[in-house]
This record gives sequence, C-alpha cells and structure tokens, in this order.
Amino acid sequence: MPYLKEEVKEKILASAIVKFKEQGYAGASMRQIASSAGVSLGNVYRYFENKDALFNAIVEPVYKSYIAFIHDIDNLIADDVNTLKEDPSDTSNIAEINEIKDKLLEICEEHYTELLIILDKSAGTKYEDAKQALIMLLDKILTKKFLPFMKQEGLSTLSDDVTYIFSASFIESICIIFRKYEAGSQIRLLVERFISLFFNDLEKRI
Repeated sequence: MPYLKEEVKEKILASAIVKFKEQGYAGASMRQIASSAGVSLGNVYRYFENKDALFNAIVEPVYKSYIAFIHDIDNLIADDVNTLKEDPSDTSNIAEINEIKDKLLEICEEHYTELLIILDKSAGTKYEDAKQALIMLLDKILTKKFLPFMKQEGLSTLSDDVTYIFSASFIESICIIFRKYEAGSQIRLLVERFISLFFNDLEKRI
C-alpha cells in the first residue's frame, strides 16, 4: 500500500472545507477539490473513498458535539418543567436560550466553518436536518415557556404556528450572521443583539 503523506491529506481537507463552504455539499465536486488542493483526482481518492467520506471527515467531529449539546438542552428543558416561575411571560427565565447561544458561540469560535457547513451547506447529506433540529428545540422551549401565557391571554389558537415561525426566523437570522461574518467578536456581538431583539418583551409580540 502506498505511503500516505499527512501533509497531502491536510491540503485536501483544507481545499474541501473551502469548497463545501462556498458551494455546499451538492455543488462541490471531488475534481474541484483536487484542483484547488494541487493534487491529482486519483490522489484524492487514495485518501477518501468518495465525497461522503471526505465530507464526514470534515464535519463529523463538530456534528457530534453539536448533537450532544442539542440533547443536553433538551434534558435541561425537561428538568426545568417543574421549576417555572409563576409568571410564564417572564422571558428572563429562559435559561435554555443562553445555553444555546453560549454553546453555538463556543463551537463557532473553534470550528466556525464546519458549523456553518453543517447548518447551511449540508443538503443531500445525513447532516441536512441539523438546522431543523435546532429550530424544533427552540420551538419546544418557547412552547413550554409561553404557551401557558398565550392560553391565559386567549391566544391559544395561534400557538401551533407562531412559536415555530418565530423559532425558524430566529435560527435563520443566526445563520445569516454566520454566512456574512467570520468568527470573532463581531459575531458574538451580533448574536447577543439578536437575542435581545427577539426575546425582550416577547410575550407582548406573540
């Protein structure tokens, strides 16, 4: 078996990250990745069996961390069911929102491009539901926190749709930030501002 040089593999991975970020999984080709890396197409296949294997090598470690945090927040929601404040409209009680923000920013600081690829460029792969999983998690939080308030205000007929629409809009806004800006303090500042914009006085808007 030919000796595989680690530096060649790293060049292929670096090229693939750029191409997947720019064009998504579906748009990037192994030939483009090889050309950008300065290696032959056959050489790419010596290291990675196919495009799936290459994509997995890039995003799988970050995805595992991402899914683990989704499960952690889900467990936090379950644990918090019996500790709600008497006023369900108190948005300061949504500890899970800050947990989501902190973990996303933590992953973003270490693996910005991989996180963006998972959330925004993974159509056609087993990771393509990652963004939807985050939307559904936020919807679950808002349903738990605000549904009692909405029922009190006679707004229960809207509850099936409004929390989901709100959640999808919020997560898409976060993805827009990730698309437009590189990792760093500017992303953190913008995410902080969006959380304030979306969640301050939320009970008055839903």
